[in-house]
Amino acid sequence: MTRNEESKTLTQRVPIANLALSMSVLALLASPATAEEEPTAVFLDPVVVTPTRTEVEQLEVPAAVSVVTSEKIEKEGARSVVEALQGEPGVRVSYYTEGNFPIVQIRSSGDAGQFQNTDVLVLIDGIPQVNLNDQSYYDQIPFEAIDRIEVVRGPTSALYGRNAVGGTINVITKRAPSEREFSATGTVGSFGYVKPSLSIGGPIADNINLLVSGSFEQADGWRDQTEREAVDLFARADIFVTPEIDITLTGRYFDLEQETPTILPLLPDGSEVPGVDREDSFNLPGAESRNEVLQLAATLNYEPNEQLLFTVPIYYRHTDRILDRDGSFIDNVNTTAQTFDLYPFTPTSEESIIGIAPRATWTPTERVELVFGVDYEHNDAEAGASNTFPAGTNFFTPITVNYATGQFLTDINNLDTVVRRDGDFESTVMAAYAQGRIDVTDKLTLTLGGRYDRQERELVDPLRPNPRVEADYERFTPRAALNYAFADNLNAYVSYSEGFNPPFGGAFAFERAGAEELDPEVATNYEVGVKYAFPNGRGFLNAAGFYLERRDLVQTFRIDGINTQINAGGLDVFGLELNGAYNLGGGFTVSGNYSYTETEWQDYVVGGTDFAGFEVIQNPEHLASIALDWTSNDGRFSIGPFIDYVGERFADRANTVTLDDYTLVNLQASYKPLGNDRVTLRLQGLNLLDEEYLTRTELDFAGNVLGGSPGLPRSVLATVGLKF
Repeated sequence: MTRNEESKTLTQRVPIANLALSMSVLALLASPATAEEEPTAVFLDPVVVTPTRTEVEQLEVPAAVSVVTSEKIEKEGARSVVEALQGEPGVRVSYYTEGNFPIVQIRSSGDAGQFQNTDVLVLIDGIPQVNLNDQSYYDQIPFEAIDRIEVVRGPTSALYGRNAVGGTINVITKRAPSEREFSATGTVGSFGYVKPSLSIGGPIADNINLLVSGSFEQADGWRDQTEREAVDLFARADIFVTPEIDITLTGRYFDLEQETPTILPLLPDGSEVPGVDREDSFNLPGAESRNEVLQLAATLNYEPNEQLLFTVPIYYRHTDRILDRDGSFIDNVNTTAQTFDLYPFTPTSEESIIGIAPRATWTPTERVELVFGVDYEHNDAEAGASNTFPAGTNFFTPITVNYATGQFLTDINNLDTVVRRDGDFESTVMAAYAQGRIDVTDKLTLTLGGRYDRQERELVDPLRPNPRVEADYERFTPRAALNYAFADNLNAYVSYSEGFNPPFGGAFAFERAGAEELDPEVATNYEVGVKYAFPNGRGFLNAAGFYLERRDLVQTFRIDGINTQINAGGLDVFGLELNGAYNLGGGFTVSGNYSYTETEWQDYVVGGTDFAGFEVIQNPEHLASIALDWTSNDGRFSIGPFIDYVGERFADRANTVTLDDYTLVNLQASYKPLGNDRVTLRLQGLNLLDEEYLTRTELDFAGNVLGGSPGLPRSVLATVGLKF
């Protein structure tokens, strides 16, 4: 059987577990409820802001969007934004190494050989979280202060600009309460996990409400060299100046220190190297990642009348990151000598970002809503990197480890370090956008919009082959959609949207002369969807089909010993998504989703090999999740499983190595002994079947499988929560 035939077979084969899941969800959705029961709404948050920059009911949004509520986060025991996103429709999460460098893929975007997290945009209250390398980091989000997370699948560059290719994740923080509130939680769990958190809020003066929250997290980690400590502080003040004017002030501080393990060595066929335990790590002692973030923001809202609203956010963010002597990436696995090599690398970056994003929302009639805005952001940064190697050699000389004994065959007490990159980086983004929603008839709504972006960049670094680079690009991004309401609870839509990625790949990609000659990646998305809300708020059912074309992808390859950015051809993505939830009655609620995503390179030449017709690595064709929750009549007790399925995916560019599918069976239970929210006891069991799996693989410069990241084994979390 040829590779194309094998690929076709994989495409056509839907795992039995997924098929059963989809059929079960549909059957449950059709189950009648008894007349005596009082239905409970499970369409928990019908209003979203991310897809349009205005408040719109999910049912009427011409885009695929889902909401992760704070209640869902607490119930399933998520400890980070990435864990909270696991199991969302069309979303897959993985890690480069345990607990480090989380990667989020939406509709296969997010990790296609480029720097991670460059084509899924992350926002906090609408403020972009993009660094000098065009990456979004997920470990610096104020997790304790999350009200909800809005996930928009598909390009949104017509509203938000760069990086919004596969989707957009907008973390909405909690409003300061108008009455005094106090909450405290304490969580302990497997592998030395401890996390106390505290939140207090309420009015502090007339028309001023304040919320302050914070947490401290500590964990030993289940793999060697994965110890973690993090401090997370957040404050928000809502100030009501007049009935027409209010101001929101937010501040957050995050400080993380985490050891970095090596990736797990793998054989070329993707199997694990004999003699290496999944818990083993062979990195240099003291290798760790550190991330310190301070962000301040002020948002003015002025509503002079019912037709007009002005919103002016101003923000400042300072980040200081270092990956200290990191040898997590291994090379030259030798199963005969039982050795592999490390090339410790220390990248650093310190960034100061200021931005302002004023916009106006005008509703001249009940049938028309217009949004106009401009964005300005300036990043003034320093970026550096150094290599560590055996003394008396050069930075191409590795540090060799015997993985059978854990012994370093190189004297790690006698090492040299050379600084190879040390430069000043500046980036300025200027943009203007407009979008209109027009009710053409009582049932038909038209959405039209577009955005113009211009980015100017400069890097000055005398240590680089190309010591000075000045580059800029321009891009206009359109969007159009039609939404038709067949009934009050049934809508269908068609949409066309575009997204783009900057053409340079960030400061660490400015090694080649002529970087300014690269083109931005452009993605075009054609989508059709149906949204249905069951009567009496019992549930909902959404379905979407899309075709995503990505062209001129900016990829990083090692060419003539230099990391080089190139426009690497085209990629086509086809997908179907189904998600829903339903109140079955008797205290039972079921929710689930299923996603099918098929990728195919159209033009992708690496090292003289054309991979056209091959599939993107790390991308499962099948994703599925299902959750069943039972709550007692008095609301005191809740219990239920939540299960995530990740299908097979290719581990190498040549599509010769396949990673097995895996299913994570989890369980949550909670008890409220006082019958209210004052005291909550919660227990979560994760990966209860203790399934061994790999979340992703890493390749050598030739494109062969070299290592991977093993998934979290069975673990337990126990939480006590107090609210007053």
